[in-house]
Amino acid sequence: MKKTITISPVDVLFFRDSKPFTMESDHYAHSTFPPMPQTVYGALRSAAMQAQNYDFTAFAQGSVMRQDGRSVDEPATTELGTKDSPGTFTQQGPFIADSGECLYFTAPADLKQVQNG
Repeated sequence: MKKTITISPVDVLFFRDSKPFTMESDHYAHSTFPPMPQTVYGALRSAAMQAQNYDFTAFAQGSVMRQDGRSVDEPATTELGTKDSPGTFTQQGPFIADSGECLYFTAPADLKQVQNG
């Protein structure tokens, strides 16, 4: 089943490179927009796991269970996967759209304008 998920921020969304923010490192971070598909995938998968009341500590150790100690239902495990297997959950995008749902795409890198004359 394909579903469109629209994310409307209520504050600034800032996506950057993976450099650490430490005193010894370079103080300049490079913005990345739109965000990498892996970033959005991880956020959506984590949100779905939170909605299922996953125990994230147990999940990081390889166990799939809820915070109350019960096991997670088989459909959720199949879709959201385990620590070592992402499951069947997939995404297309992210895509940038305006409030009228008009999609925007970056121009291809090999596109150029040729002048006539």
